[in-house]
Amino acid sequence: MLKERTGFVLKELVGEYIATATPVPSKSLVRKRGLRVSPATVRNDMAELEVGGYIRRPHISAGAVPADRGYRYYVEALDEALALPEEVARQVRSAFAVAAPDPEAWTRLAARVLAGVVGNVAIVTFPHTRSCRLKRIELVYLQDYMALLVVVFQQAPLRQRMVPLTEGISQDELVRVANKLNYLFGGLHEQEIARKQSELTPLETRLLESTIAMFREAEVEAMDPCVDGLRHLLRQPEFSSGEHAGEAAEVLEERELLRSILASVEQEGDLRVLIGEENTQAPLRDFSLVLCPYGTPDGPRGVIGILGPTRLEYRTALGSVRFLSGFMGDLLASVHG
Repeated sequence: MLKERTGFVLKELVGEYIATATPVPSKSLVRKRGLRVSPATVRNDMAELEVGGYIRRPHISAGAVPADRGYRYYVEALDEALALPEEVARQVRSAFAVAAPDPEAWTRLAARVLAGVVGNVAIVTFPHTRSCRLKRIELVYLQDYMALLVVVFQQAPLRQRMVPLTEGISQDELVRVANKLNYLFGGLHEQEIARKQSELTPLETRLLESTIAMFREAEVEAMDPCVDGLRHLLRQPEFSSGEHAGEAAEVLEERELLRSILASVEQEGDLRVLIGEENTQAPLRDFSLVLCPYGTPDGPRGVIGILGPTRLEYRTALGSVRFLSGFMGDLLASVHG
């Protein structure tokens, strides 16, 4: 535990570094932050903070920069009731007021608006149900040995694929097959379909296997995030070099990495802040993530968040993510009741 004054100095130092992106000397901290102590006192506090791993010095004679532990202390000390400035909240509401009443459109708009507010990368997943259910199967005749399988899900986009046939079959016969499958499996989710024992022809079995495969594709696609704001991230001083810019682009291209993190947040159901080395995945250890689920308790859910440098403006980031999480939840509730 830090002494009260030492903790105060740490919070002021982190705030100054977030604002300037340059190492913070004790004299500058006293002058800019109006501390009512001498630079010598602040130097002693900074020495204590360095020993404790809260700050580090790029060079012996240089000012200090926060370490991951210092950022964590700063975040934990922020007011739990962080609120987005009313002017920004009005801008968000205005942007959504003219948007189409479509959850997919809302997702893309949320990513664009959030990226602009925080000046970093915004990541938003499309709202989806954890246990997607089959609404109906449709089969469309294309030619003697080819049909189109259309799978319509409840609260998820439909999927379709071409299915080769081993023998010629008419549209009427395809309709009968689809009706049988809908009678047996309509309203069930993937696990229930796989467990259900039914007498099926070889064609019906292949169609059912294709349907189950499309269930899995739909689940993966639902967790593929909408990303906006790379241009904002690359303007940050940390990413001015080509090497670090490449690291940022690589992280965003590794969609499987992002999907695994977003899935864990959605399941845990709380606002999470992951700072630097707190990220278990090595490519993310130069970044901070602020993530929060959104949606309705028994309906579609998604995740909204920010990816930025560890020198993230955490106050704005947490307030923005929390506000948009609630806002998106209200929009979905208006659609799904």
